[in-house]
Amino acid sequence: MSELSELRTENTKLKFRLSVLKNSIDDEKKRQMQSSANPTTDEPKSAKSQSFSANLIEDKTAMNSVLHSIKKLFGTAIREAYPQLTNAPLLVTRSDHADYQCNSALPLSKYIGGDKRLNPLDVANTLIKHLPPNPMMGEVAVARAGFINITLNKEFVSKSILNVVTNGVRVQSLADKSANNRVVIDYSAPNIAKEMHVG
Repeated sequence: MSELSELRTENTKLKFRLSVLKNSIDDEKKRQMQSSANPTTDEPKSAKSQSFSANLIEDKTAMNSVLHSIKKLFGTAIREAYPQLTNAPLLVTRSDHADYQCNSALPLSKYIGGDKRLNPLDVANTLIKHLPPNPMMGEVAVARAGFINITLNKEFVSKSILNVVTNGVRVQSLADKSANNRVVIDYSAPNIAKEMHVG
């Protein structure tokens, strides 16, 4: 009897998944019909992609990768502080001492100084001076050996969380809208007999 109930439960789950897939297919067909009904063929492809990326930048509800944004900021700081360098090392990671840390000062001190090595603390302080202002970062401090610890601004974090709660997860696409990209979404199936975890 328990085998029959397990099969019924499995059947119910499969029916639910089937309905989700059918709804997704219907939504995709509607989107394709709408896009084919409103073609803008007089516009060149480059203009289309530019307008699409401009719309993404203005979309305040879309989420951005914090790590990617911090890497871009430190990349800008390195280019402004040391414009003579090409292929400068950009090392930004998660940190045990702060939210993120930039480890580029030590390798940069070897790059810049050549035979005469510069002090990594001086390089780190120079990078901080050239960091563009950003509401994402709260405290930016130099630790020993030139490590730059970055703590996120609490107001930025709370606004980001509120944005996700209000608008849901909206990932900002870096790809061209016309590209046919596939996104795989894995729905969880928690086992009540085990501890819930990711991975």
